[in-house]
Amino acid sequence: MMRGAEPGGGRCWRRCGPRCCRRTAGWRVVLLFWAAVALRGWCGAVGEASPRTLPVLIGEVLFELEVAATPAARERGLMGRASVPHDGGMLFVYPSQQPSLAFWMKNTLVDLDIVYLDAAARVVSTAVMRAEPARRPEEPEDAYEQRLPLYPSAGPAQYAIEFKAGTLDLLRLRQGDRIALDTVRLTGLAR
Repeated sequence: MMRGAEPGGGRCWRRCGPRCCRRTAGWRVVLLFWAAVALRGWCGAVGEASPRTLPVLIGEVLFELEVAATPAARERGLMGRASVPHDGGMLFVYPSQQPSLAFWMKNTLVDLDIVYLDAAARVVSTAVMRAEPARRPEEPEDAYEQRLPLYPSAGPAQYAIEFKAGTLDLLRLRQGDRIALDTVRLTGLAR
């Protein structure tokens, strides 16, 4: 067979033969796939509002924390969850340190532990938050919200981490302990 000729009389656009073009086409598909994967990873680090989860080592426990860096994600939090994994939870990220943060258990089905952190990721305070009875059908939304207790930080805070209830007993965190977070990157993600 003549170089560059294909069965049926067609010619290869690269003039290299039918086997070469099939291999090249296969490699192009593989290359495009990996380029898309790489681009998605790069955009995830730079273009998205926040990553979905973040591994965080606290003491000797590696947690996979969901990141809530937008107002909507922070408001939704762990509402409606039937459970929280023993090595899971949610990291709430604010654009700057606030004089105080306060959380409640609106529409939250399970007990949670919370740790408040300052701008340097040092523990400000902790609390054990109990699930509250659900809103009754006849109960107005504002009446439901008014009966929910608030769990405020004991001082200025920029981050909060909610864990499965009982996690604080295992971690034994104290005020002033530092948690290794990339605070510069996290602050850049917050909206």
